[in-house]
Amino acid sequence: MRKWLVKHGKEHCIDFDDAELKKLRGYFSELDDDGSGAIGVDELEDPLIALGLVDSRQDVDKIVQEVDDDGTGMIEFGEFLSIIKGGSKNKGDDTDKKDNSAAIKHFFKDLTAGKMTIGGNKNIPFSLYISGMRR
Repeated sequence: MRKWLVKHGKEHCIDFDDAELKKLRGYFSELDDDGSGAIGVDELEDPLIALGLVDSRQDVDKIVQEVDDDGTGMIEFGEFLSIIKGGSKNKGDDTDKKDNSAAIKHFFKDLTAGKMTIGGNKNIPFSLYISGMRR
C-alpha cells in the first residue's frame, strides 16, 4: 500500500516514512521489556513518569485504555503508532483532563525528528534518553 501511495503522489496519506517507522519500532522494542511484542502499564509507567509525560500509574492506564483497540490491556505496535498519530477511541470525552496522549505524541514525534537531544547528541538510544531525564 505504501508503494502505491508514493507511486501515485499520495505521500501525504502516509503517517510515517520508512525511517520514522524504523525509529519508532526501536523505541517500542525498548519499552517492551519482556519481548512479548506488546507493552503494558507496568512497562510504560516508569519511563512515562520519568519523562514527565504522565503523573501517575492511573494516567498510564487511561492512555492504554484509549488506544487498546483489541481489549488486551496491552499496546501492540499499531496501537503505539495510533498514540503518536494522535488517535484515540475516546476523542473529546473529557476536555478538562490533562492530555497525556498529546504530550506523548509530541515527545515521540520530536524524538523521531531528532529534535530531542542530550548534550547536543541527537542519535541516542531511547533508554539512555530516559536515563538522562531521570537525573
